[in-house]
Amino acid sequence: TGWRIGYAGGPKHVIAAMGALQSHSTSNPATVSQLASLKALAEDPVELPGWKAKFVARRDVIVAGLNDVAGVSCTCPGGAFYVFPDFRGLLGKSHNGRVLTDDHALCDALLSAAHVAGVPGSEFGAPGFIRFSYAESDENIRKAVERIQKFASELT
Repeated sequence: TGWRIGYAGGPKHVIAAMGALQSHSTSNPATVSQLASLKALAEDPVELPGWKAKFVARRDVIVAGLNDVAGVSCTCPGGAFYVFPDFRGLLGKSHNGRVLTDDHALCDALLSAAHVAGVPGSEFGAPGFIRFSYAESDENIRKAVERIQKFASELT
């Protein structure tokens, strides 16, 4: 999302390690992120239940749609706004003569042919998986699912 801000609680040694890692990856959050976070934390979260319901509905649409694709398995995430489906069942197949050798090739093909962007799971230590965000409109989620389903139906 770009805000690069958050907080965590846990054992001191774990938090210290997290702080060391964070200090070398993103340095520090921008001032505007800090000020926006302070404002958000001071406000009454009256809109939170509505937003949660929207994200649950979006999650359910993308999970069900991906599970309808033969060769794809998507578990329901417990948090965040990403799904991380297993696409290994599609690897080795071809789309318009292009062999989908790995998750990078599959993501490239999905982007160029179906206009759906995802992040290869190998970037997270899970080759054959793809991360998709569902922090999008309901319409865009449905379109993406339909495009992925159509793409998969064209594989040989």
